[in-house]
Amino acid sequence: SKVTPAEGIIDAINNSDAVIIGPSNPITSISPILSLDGVKEALENTHVIAVSPIIGTDSVSGPASKFMDALGIEVSSLGVASLYESFLDTIVIDKKDNNLKDDLEKIVSEVIVTNTIMKNLDDKKKLAKIILNDIS
Repeated sequence: SKVTPAEGIIDAINNSDAVIIGPSNPITSISPILSLDGVKEALENTHVIAVSPIIGTDSVSGPASKFMDALGIEVSSLGVASLYESFLDTIVIDKKDNNLKDDLEKIVSEVIVTNTIMKNLDDKKKLAKIILNDIS
């Protein structure tokens, strides 16, 4: 039997202006959520923005790159976009990955290139403003 999301989750997605997927591990953090009954389908009907947890061919932190590689998924922002392709509207990538922009635009309707490394509160606020500007 399918595992279902907590009560109210699908309604929350359906009634949202946008859903932001942070730069979490797409294999161990995001995929389990996406596997819940109805979540992917709900995301297809709202604006979804994802921040890539990969810069170049390595994860910003944690083992995301190792898990992606083990599953045969390209370790790059392109690989992340391919995992979310059925519902992803915008991907935010680091400026070091600007060379991927043209290829990403074949998969995702919008690509935002900016600094995604959050070393301090100021960096976090700047990234949040960029994402919120995309929603409005």
